Amino acid sequence: EKLLRTLIDHAVNGIVRFRWVESDNGERQLHSIFANAAAGRFLSADATSLVACPAVDVIRRAVTGMDDADVEAIVEQFEAAVNTGQSLDIEVRQDNGGVARWLRLICECIGEDYAATFVDVTDRKVKEREMDSIASSDPLTGVLNRRGFERDASRRLSQSDEDATGALLFIDLNAYNQINDDFGH
Repeated sequence: EKLLRTLIDHAVNGIVRFRWVESDNGERQLHSIFANAAAGRFLSADATSLVACPAVDVIRRAVTGMDDADVEAIVEQFEAAVNTGQSLDIEVRQDNGGVARWLRLICECIGEDYAATFVDVTDRKVKEREMDSIASSDPLTGVLNRRGFERDASRRLSQSDEDATGALLFIDLNAYNQINDDFGH
């Protein structure tokens, strides 16, 4: 038990365990009964101060800095998962004082209790963004390539006003790479 406790306390992932508690008015609420040091770092709090917090408050700490509508949607997903005994696995963006990071939030039932694990996936998200940029733009100029243009144009057209007008001239030059090779970019 001591070994397991040491491993959990020193894990790089944040771990919070919740238990159902009956309030004074007879209503059942999910409250935290344990939080490791990594959870405290991810949630910008001392791990011991997270103990006895309502589960929804812990989840709200994880999504600090997101739009209110997004926060409410995530809280609703969490509550729905808890009430049905389902697992929840989502990625949330956290912005604490200008320091932005992405967390993967994994929630699952453990007997009568519920556990939340926070995994920092910021590096992976940065790499995904870089790969998307490489796939949708010219690496030399940064200008959108055909794939990026089509994606961006679709998004912009769907967001434009009903009476918006415009024109597009698309020219596909054969062997343009040869021109670049001969005369430079």
